Amino acid sequence: MKPKRFIASSSMRRSSLLCTVLIVLLLPVMNCKKQDAVIDQGVQGTVLFWRGDFQCCPIKGSKLPVQREVCVFELTNEHQVTNYGAFYDTIQTKMVAKTTSNDGGFYQLRLAPGRYSLFVKEGQYFYMNSSDGYGNIQPFEVVAGSLCQLDIDITYMAVF
Repeated sequence: MKPKRFIASSSMRRSSLLCTVLIVLLLPVMNCKKQDAVIDQGVQGTVLFWRGDFQCCPIKGSKLPVQREVCVFELTNEHQVTNYGAFYDTIQTKMVAKTTSNDGGFYQLRLAPGRYSLFVKEGQYFYMNSSDGYGNIQPFEVVAGSLCQLDIDITYMAVF
């Protein structure tokens, strides 16, 4: 006995075509918050706020782009700050630049070549949850003529 071939009805083909057209049209709209770089040297990325439970199945959390003040300091070591976990109220190095991410979380800053640390403002505190193995807080390097892509994950309201 030969298997029966499934032949889609014309209404199913129209529905499928309509879904495909909608996806193609809506994808650019859904990603419209992301911007292309208008700078040629510095740092750029997206700020995401994580909230909820990200432990094993099912994940009950969300990662949403947010507006935050993004601050770049001279390279900062953990011995140059007063901190409370991932929150800092005193940073002894010089702030060299700051901006605010847009409602899609996108930020960018033009910077001179060099090594820096990045923080975001959370209320009255600075926040950052990563460091290298040498105690430098969220270090990154800007190389002449290039952009450093550095996404920021604000995770203090998330469980892992």
